[in-house]
Amino acid sequence: MSFLLRNVALVPDDNIGNQLSSGDASKVAAALQKQVTRDFSPIWGVTATVDAFAGLDDVPLGYWPILVGNEGQGGGGVHLDEDNQPYALVDFTPDWTITASHECLEMLADPFGSAGARRMARGSRSCSSVRSRSSRVWAGSTRASAVCAPGSIRTLWLAARR
Repeated sequence: MSFLLRNVALVPDDNIGNQLSSGDASKVAAALQKQVTRDFSPIWGVTATVDAFAGLDDVPLGYWPILVGNEGQGGGGVHLDEDNQPYALVDFTPDWTITASHECLEMLADPFGSAGARRMARGSRSCSSVRSRSSRVWAGSTRASAVCAPGSIRTLWLAARR
């Protein structure tokens, strides 16, 4: 199986001031990295780095940002910029780490939204089918979204069991 390396940036939005410290962003990025490496990559065949940055100006070219702030998303969502590159917006709420995990996995599984409608029809998006509170798992000390296998609704509780 061929693995494609993608780069994801976790970035606090300026619109929340210093409510999300760089230390907290780094801890969550490390937890997302662990989840992607251990649980997501072996199943989906996509490898990625997840790194925290202080602001959008610090994000290198080629990274897909997850912007955390007052985004008005009702949670989160993946979008495409003017260059057709994916990015995610995540509302800074008490459950923002779960939403960031969900959006990270969704962006890695289907970055351009091209397979989303087909996968949703079969109920096999990376984690959309398991967004309930009972599907939340832990990646280290960070609450995260569960990972589902492509082609099924079966939830893999790997993070909860390790």
